[in-house]
Amino acid sequence: MSPKLDLLDLDTIQRQLVGITGTPTDEPVTAPHILSIIGQEIGDRQAKADGLLGEIAQLRSVQNSVVPINRLPPELLSTIFAFCLVGPNEEKYPIRITHLCKHWRAVALGASTLWTNIVLDHPVGLKVFLERSKALPVHISMTASQTPVLGSIKLIASQYHRVRTFKLRVPARVDLPSVMNRLKGVAAPLLEELTIDNTKKERSRRPRPQASDLIPPPQFSGVPALRSLTCRSVSLPYIPVPNALTHLDLAGLLPTLPVLLDLLQSTPLLETLILDRNQYGGVFNRDGLQLAREVHLPHLRLFYMHTFPPAGIASLLSTLALPRGVTVELNAPLDIVNEYEELFPLGDVTPLALQVFDGGVLRRLEVLWYGPTLCLQGYGGADDVHSPLLHITADAIEAYPDRRFLGEWAFDVSCVETLVICGGFVYTNSWEPNVEATRWREGLAGLPALKTLRIMSLNQHNMLKFMAQLSMQQPEVLSPQLETLELVDLRSPPPAFWELVYAFVAARAVDGCLRTLSLSNVGRIPWAATGNRIAALKDLGVEVVLDE
Repeated sequence: MSPKLDLLDLDTIQRQLVGITGTPTDEPVTAPHILSIIGQEIGDRQAKADGLLGEIAQLRSVQNSVVPINRLPPELLSTIFAFCLVGPNEEKYPIRITHLCKHWRAVALGASTLWTNIVLDHPVGLKVFLERSKALPVHISMTASQTPVLGSIKLIASQYHRVRTFKLRVPARVDLPSVMNRLKGVAAPLLEELTIDNTKKERSRRPRPQASDLIPPPQFSGVPALRSLTCRSVSLPYIPVPNALTHLDLAGLLPTLPVLLDLLQSTPLLETLILDRNQYGGVFNRDGLQLAREVHLPHLRLFYMHTFPPAGIASLLSTLALPRGVTVELNAPLDIVNEYEELFPLGDVTPLALQVFDGGVLRRLEVLWYGPTLCLQGYGGADDVHSPLLHITADAIEAYPDRRFLGEWAFDVSCVETLVICGGFVYTNSWEPNVEATRWREGLAGLPALKTLRIMSLNQHNMLKFMAQLSMQQPEVLSPQLETLELVDLRSPPPAFWELVYAFVAARAVDGCLRTLSLSNVGRIPWAATGNRIAALKDLGVEVVLDE
């Protein structure tokens, strides 16, 4: 049952109204009359409130003008605003500043430099920023996702003459050729950095190049200031003339090798070269892989290549002449059969690109294999473990350390003082290939300056074969300058292995330079059962370091 409501009679309502307004009335008490009075009273009070709010706003404006920061010259205040543009979400700060107070809005709208960094996708916002930046050079980063896409690209093309940086990300649903055609042939005399990233959905481990990808890009003189060019899953749009590029990053769709070499030949100032297959492809067309020419890149500091086939990598390595101090990083996916030797064909000739390491540049060499991966790293310092000058990675179904990976290296190792050999037996708990005994001897024989040798994570077969070859005196003594032997992460070495280790260390302590034996995580050492051999080694001048 609903509660009973007490309804006020009109006389009571009139008395309440008089109590609020203070104005008695003698007119008849009717509902329309009371409503008219209430409406008039509300209107009068609203007008007074609006007036007071206006006065409050004026007082606050005067107050703001007295605040110390607002007494600064507009030029200085806009400079302070500019410091707010550094950090995450920096593209939103100009708009936020305009929403704080009238004075700040006026200063921000008058400071065109605040609107030159455009990180927006919406066409309206893009237009506003371009208008507020006036005629200043602009930096644009956008994803072509907000409709109308072509309208936004057309707007940018109309202002391309003052674009200094342009980073464009094109989603899979957007027609890339239509976008590129809007920018085709448009001069950008101030453009220094261009990035085009096509995030298409189709993925293929090794796609075949399309016919359109084999057409050489045109030469274009409209970007004389271009220094950085990045094309991801999009064909090279043009070859800049004159060519002042210092950074070139091509991923997903690579030009043919002859076209690439023509481009590099015309890029003498290049400092960074990245050729990346990424998840969408990036293979060399097999036509024209065998080229007899040299391309000199005297200023190159970083050369990174991850592509397919290995023969394409080998061809490029045979043509590039690189300067001292360059960092070379190669990553090659191999086929089911091991193709590592296709990267570095057998022979005494060092690939031209790796001749940069001639003359004792490399002092530390790390050779690692684990699961499907072969990894080789070369360092400029014997104790350097952070900054390899040479990094080679190859992946196969079953990686095997063949001659070019372990032994007959395709670069100068004559001055290597530290060698690290690491299998994957301990870390991956997986099958590890058994390395031929001759491979160990060939590898050690090529390192006459070796002083420190670290052996890690080998299976029992490889442990025994390695120590047997290292201990052999015929036909030559291996690593005659060896000072330190380190054994790390060896799982259950057999007693025969420890016998070989003791015999080798004792012999080299007497007839050679060996002074340190380091054992770390190698399990139980059975020497105590046959006498205190550790003490015997110490008597020979060998420091035995045990780290469990």
